[in-house]
Amino acid sequence: DFDDLPRLYREAFVKNIKKGVELARLDRQLLNFDLERLSFSLKPERDLWFQYLGVQTLYDRYFIQDLNTKMILETPQAFWMRVAIGLALGEKDSREEWAERFYEVMSTLRFVPSTPTLFHSGTPKPQLSSCYLNTVQDSLEDIFKTFADNAQLSKWSGGIGTDWTNIRGTGALIRGTGVESQG
Repeated sequence: DFDDLPRLYREAFVKNIKKGVELARLDRQLLNFDLERLSFSLKPERDLWFQYLGVQTLYDRYFIQDLNTKMILETPQAFWMRVAIGLALGEKDSREEWAERFYEVMSTLRFVPSTPTLFHSGTPKPQLSSCYLNTVQDSLEDIFKTFADNAQLSKWSGGIGTDWTNIRGTGALIRGTGVESQG
């Protein structure tokens, strides 16, 4: 019933946040927010701002789902609000107000955070960084430690930039082995 869509949308938002927490897909701290209040900030008509490919991308890559049933627990506006609530978790005062502000900026597409923020905000592992930078020291141990560190970092969706300038150049003597470096 399209006449009842705003009420149904709000109810689904609250129900699905609770379901996401129950499934351990969302952070339990989300339940500390006044979800009913936040549901009244949702603007379902903004879902119509997306064309097919935009909605499909959100559906395929960003929306939280029940991993057992594959049921999607978010709509575009619920998604923006989940991200907004996750961003407001660290606020000391007026967290609902901050969530509403963040939602307003994102749902009007005036600012869209990077992919790691969209993936992880409001989840039990709220890693929001989009880039990791590191420097490799000139030792075999550090080179392989950096590879291992980069493998761990890559699972959180951020980009990785590695500075290799400390590695000796081709032909430089390796004192430990007495042979020349391959660079």
